[in-house]
Amino acid sequence: MSLKQEESASEQDISFSEFVARVPLRESLLALAVVVFLGTRLGWFVEFGTQYDPRFSVVFAKVARHGIDKRETVYKDIAFEYPPLAWWFSAVPRLIDWNSYPNDNDAPEDVVRCRNWYFHSFHVECLLADIFCFGLIVALGRLVSPRAEWLLPIGYCLVTVAQPYLIFDSFDLGLCAFFLAFCYCWLRSTEAGAATDLWALLAYAILGCGISYKIMPILLVPFAALGDWRAGCGLRKGFARGVALATTAAGPFLIHFALAGPGVFDLFRYHSQRGLQFESFWGSTVLARSALGVPCQVVWEWGSYDVVGGATDACRTPSRWIAPGLMAAVWGWTWWKRLDRRATLWAGICAVELSAAFSYVYSPQYALWLLPLALLAATNLFGRRWLPWALLIVFTTIILSASCYIWPNHFEELSQLQPLFVSLSIVRSVSLVGLAGLLAWEWFAATRCAGGAAVQ
Repeated sequence: MSLKQEESASEQDISFSEFVARVPLRESLLALAVVVFLGTRLGWFVEFGTQYDPRFSVVFAKVARHGIDKRETVYKDIAFEYPPLAWWFSAVPRLIDWNSYPNDNDAPEDVVRCRNWYFHSFHVECLLADIFCFGLIVALGRLVSPRAEWLLPIGYCLVTVAQPYLIFDSFDLGLCAFFLAFCYCWLRSTEAGAATDLWALLAYAILGCGISYKIMPILLVPFAALGDWRAGCGLRKGFARGVALATTAAGPFLIHFALAGPGVFDLFRYHSQRGLQFESFWGSTVLARSALGVPCQVVWEWGSYDVVGGATDACRTPSRWIAPGLMAAVWGWTWWKRLDRRATLWAGICAVELSAAFSYVYSPQYALWLLPLALLAATNLFGRRWLPWALLIVFTTIILSASCYIWPNHFEELSQLQPLFVSLSIVRSVSLVGLAGLLAWEWFAATRCAGGAAVQ
């Protein structure tokens, strides 16, 4: 037997354990993450594919039918509480249906078919956003750290699929995609190379799209502007990036302004006048005080369940100012420490987490983008220290467990202020604040050194 034949034979005789030992650990864990992602998504469609969330997809289906089939004008003839890109997202399932159902007296079987087509198409649309998010998470892991290459994908799979009734029934995976896409482009723009300016321009364009999809990404604008100012990007580059942001953020609003008039801006009035949503931290504060003898009740108003009476008046003012104040504090510290463009991203994520935790509005589906962002920041801030990772796991587990137990099977019991479910909601709110506080503290501790070298 020749030497080449002997080598070939030895390669064929490698045992499975030896083969596994030769495969790098990071690649093995990343492959596991892909398997977990595919398995959990397939399992979701088998178990939950025919179900839908009555708070979201049903409303979206109704609005889309009126806007597409009946040719009514959104924001003028139809009230819609979300920005224009969210309307376009919700309209896609009706646009790709060849059949039209413009009449209220359509046959019942046609109505059922129209509804089922919408729900299935909307689920697939959200699945595509989910796949895009997973790809971004994998790409971000390669940019952040070797450990993040497998930790981020596995973490993303678990924190998203842990809410099976919400994952493909709301706009929030789309919002997560905008957040993650901005983070990826921003980190790429901090690398040396000929495409740096192009990545920065794309980051601002994506950020603007996120704002015109759901307003929340606007919180990152002050941090992006500060990072560019500190980096000395120059007037010409700054102007180009500002134009990219303004075009993608305001463009969809201007299109609908031409169609619907000033009604397109009613969503800002709607959100500014909302009360204390009973699932928010401030709603939980009122509920906690009700257990001490300060009575309150839950009412349906402004499209959500809000708490009224009791300590509501005492919480209303801080609920409007504490979140902006915390965000301003994070921005001010970032400015004071002269952090670079890469470090300002982690500051922006901390500001988003704090703002959501202390907002007067909170819904369980927010975790679909809050937790992936928290995990992304944690991989940069925590390092190998076990205590912050343990706290993050505890807070995340409580948030997801309480949300899954309450929605949708026990949501009515919560709205009726049954003690067990009120307690779960309070614990969830406290855990959300704890998670945001943990990230903010770790970020603060890491940036006490000049220039934020610990958060690179």
